[in-house]
Amino acid sequence: MADVLPSPPDRDVLARRAAVRSARTGWLIVGLVFGGLAYWSIFAPFEGAVLSRGQITVESNQQAVQHLEGGIVKAIHVSEADSVTQGQVLISLDGTVVEAATRATESQLIDLLATEARLVAERDGGNTLTLRHGFSVLHDTPQMSSALDLQTSLFRTRQASWKTQSEILDQRIRQLQAQIEGMQRQTAALEDQHSLLDDEIVRFEALVSQGNASVVRVLALKRERARLVGAIQSLGSDIAATQVRIGETRNELIGLSQQRTEQILSHLTETQKNIDVLSEQFNADLDRQKRLVIRAPRSGRVIGVRAHTVGGVIVASDPLMFIVPEGDRLVAKVQVRPSDIDRVSVGQKAILRFPAFDQSETPKVVGQIAQLSADAKTDPVTGASFFEAVITLSGESGPALDLLPGMPVEASLKTESRNVLSYLVKPLSDSLSHVFRE
Repeated sequence: MADVLPSPPDRDVLARRAAVRSARTGWLIVGLVFGGLAYWSIFAPFEGAVLSRGQITVESNQQAVQHLEGGIVKAIHVSEADSVTQGQVLISLDGTVVEAATRATESQLIDLLATEARLVAERDGGNTLTLRHGFSVLHDTPQMSSALDLQTSLFRTRQASWKTQSEILDQRIRQLQAQIEGMQRQTAALEDQHSLLDDEIVRFEALVSQGNASVVRVLALKRERARLVGAIQSLGSDIAATQVRIGETRNELIGLSQQRTEQILSHLTETQKNIDVLSEQFNADLDRQKRLVIRAPRSGRVIGVRAHTVGGVIVASDPLMFIVPEGDRLVAKVQVRPSDIDRVSVGQKAILRFPAFDQSETPKVVGQIAQLSADAKTDPVTGASFFEAVITLSGESGPALDLLPGMPVEASLKTESRNVLSYLVKPLSDSLSHVFRE
């Protein structure tokens, strides 16, 4: 039986029906796709994370090795990654300038200490020179022995000179006193003669009154008596003048003694002031000498060595290297952007990756935020602000890796789960909130 072909109007109807079915199928597929996407965006959770970078460090912090004054490197005794013990020599500095300054100060101080010992002996009337306490490091040096010998010789010379001066004045006083004693004896003899003349004049006056003696004889006796009186008075004046000279000589001796004492005390005061100044300088020079040898402040491993050249100059207070304590727990310190800090808190979980290792073979390390800085810090290189988060490594994954302080680390700080719709809507809602507030 032959097939009956549809007429042209029937073919148009069939084509329209097929087109309708295709359209329905297409819309159904589109609806399913968009519906699935909507369902996925609403109900499918995505784990949130804050990405941050930092480095591995020790929990107790590395310690910088610095020098107070700086100087010229004489020798370098350690290299990068060396293990050192506390007090071990790290770097030796050239001590030419410091040692010369110390010797100059020491020489001046020795001279002053010996001078002080002499002045104290002169002040106290001693016979030997005794150094003050507190400078035992200088007492037994050849320079001190030489200085003491010089001051002892000067002490003996000055002592002999003063003794000679005082003895001359004492001798003068004794001579004047002897003169007074002689004049006093002369006065006594003249007074005896005067007394005898008085008796003789009385007898002759009695004889004259009886007519048995001449008046001339009486007058002669009276003239002699007057002469004796004058001589006695002259001797009295001489005695008084000599006593004045004795007083003047004694005052001269006292004045010289006071002048000598004042000079000694003045010189001693000035010397002691200079000793105080130089002793501080000397102690400072000794400290500088000790610091010519830079030692490890603690035991640990050397990292970040910046002094590499013998003869190179190091700047005061610049870090020369760092000592990382060995055996301390390692932690990660990462920088969190201020815009992300509201989603970061202590106790939060973190996933750590280490760019220094092969990512295909190195497992991720799980950690936890143990500490978060209370205020923002500034990166000294970039000038960017950040909050510092300290992440402790889990005991299961941390020790399995050969981690070293200073290694870079990337951290994913896990936040709450969110759906896709919230990611899409949040920027729009934030913009609208700003618009309505304005």
